[in-house]
Amino acid sequence: MIITKLHIENFGKLHDLDMDFCDGINQLYKENGWGKSSLSVFIKAMFYGMPAKSRGEAFNYERSRFAPWQGGNYGGFIQIKTSDKEYKITRYFGKTPEGDSLEILDLTNNQKLQKLNNEIGEMLFGIGRESFEVTAYFPQLKFVSSSNSQITANLTGVDKFQNDLANFNQAIKIIDSRISNFKKNKPKKDEIETLYRHINENKSLIEVENRKVSVLKDELNNYENKIISYKQVYKNEKDRISQEQNLFDKKLEIEEKIREKSGELNNLLLNKNEILEKMQSIKENNNQKKNSNSSKTLTFILPILLVILVATFSCLIAFNILSLLVGIMLIVASLLIIGTIEIFMLKKKTKDNSSLKNENNLDKDMSNDLQKVNSLIQNLNDEINALNKDYLLYNNCQSPNRENLDKLDGELHEINIGFINKKNQIENLKKEIDSLIETNDKMQTDYNEMKEQYNQIDDKIKILSMTKEYMTEARENVSKRFIVPINNSFSQLLKKFNIDDRKFIIDTEWKVKEETNFGTKEFEYSSQGLQDIISFCQRINLIGELYKREKPIIILDDTFVNLDDKKLFVAKELVKEISKTYQVLYICCNDKNLIK
Repeated sequence: MIITKLHIENFGKLHDLDMDFCDGINQLYKENGWGKSSLSVFIKAMFYGMPAKSRGEAFNYERSRFAPWQGGNYGGFIQIKTSDKEYKITRYFGKTPEGDSLEILDLTNNQKLQKLNNEIGEMLFGIGRESFEVTAYFPQLKFVSSSNSQITANLTGVDKFQNDLANFNQAIKIIDSRISNFKKNKPKKDEIETLYRHINENKSLIEVENRKVSVLKDELNNYENKIISYKQVYKNEKDRISQEQNLFDKKLEIEEKIREKSGELNNLLLNKNEILEKMQSIKENNNQKKNSNSSKTLTFILPILLVILVATFSCLIAFNILSLLVGIMLIVASLLIIGTIEIFMLKKKTKDNSSLKNENNLDKDMSNDLQKVNSLIQNLNDEINALNKDYLLYNNCQSPNRENLDKLDGELHEINIGFINKKNQIENLKKEIDSLIETNDKMQTDYNEMKEQYNQIDDKIKILSMTKEYMTEARENVSKRFIVPINNSFSQLLKKFNIDDRKFIIDTEWKVKEETNFGTKEFEYSSQGLQDIISFCQRINLIGELYKREKPIIILDDTFVNLDDKKLFVAKELVKEISKTYQVLYICCNDKNLIK
């Protein structure tokens, strides 16, 4: 089969592109960014469509990655020619596979084909998308080959083994999946051992904590004994202080009574002095009044007498009757004044005598009060003397010294705090021990369950592994018959590149490995250029063995960018040789890679 022409309406950055193809090599030399990868993916998509989006895909999701940059209808057509037919395959793509459209026109009779499989390539080549992508389709940068059940079955070349091998592979995949699931669910041995170690560590820790509790209990007993001892000493000291305090209080009580009685005595003495002062004042007042009355009488009478004397003398020496009359009138007036004064003085004396009588009565009352006060003073003196005698009995009593009691109280407080701390420590340790015991019981249960689960799953894995081993051996017995000729042709291709100092082989799983003195190793450890050569030879070898119906177009998208000049020359010569059998689309961006 060959492609004769294609038309891209819109695909990636490509737009309204028409290309014609010939048999053999079709070279496309374009600069970076032209859309060479878009072209190769378009050809693949025409045969196999666009895959549904896989979980975790983002940029590498081809449907969204190659959606038209400029918009418009997403797709186009290709025309292919087989040995007896010519077809036009037209596809347009939506955002999801449900939006895709496919039309195949048989150009020999212009009829549309009905009941089409979406993967036209599988109908043409007998190969599905996955197999096509790892054989005839060489994407840019990375094209490491791999195998699948379809490739394995096809490589045997025997139809009767195809279903058996496919079933073998499917069964092995199922076994591997179950082993993988069992391994995921299988408790880790190191986790079981760690859990067992933790159980033993917890047991040791519980023993240590129990010993700590025992030590703390002994210390707690010591604190209890100290508390009992200190409480007795504290009680004795408190009783002593109480006795001393009672005596001292009695002394203070007597002192207070003496002060009270002395205060009362002072008040009585002050009262007595007031009475005496009042009595003295009354006495002095009476005397003063007597003296005052006499002096006042003289004070009035003496001037009058003087007037009488003057008048009498005037009469005696008078020269005329008028002077005599005046003298007599003065004498008479004086006598009248003296009479009036006497009458006034008499009344006043009577009044003063009444006042004096009242004052004498008051003096008598105050004398009685004085007697009462003196009696009270005597009684208080007697009481104070009696109290002073009692005071002498307590004179040496002092306020008790509480320093020792305070010291004992502080020490007892510290002992109580220590006791409470030890008690709390014991309670906390017991809680920790209970928690450790509970945790240990749970861990022991988990350990037993994990160990049982581990043994059960381990037995199942062993049975599945043995089954897989027998099935793999049976499959390899079939596959080995076809490995030798494939490795021979693979070695012949590698020799063209002068790779004979290292031995690369294809194993029964169709993987390339390198044989060394220390066993086999993956060829991915080789340089990138060597990996490209090995993968290229492996794919070309597989193409010859796989495609039994129509021959595919081989798409080489900048496949040899990592090769040196010598290896590049060999590769281009090999492409020329391949193009004699297959149509080749050779894409490059460097003129030195062009095939001339």
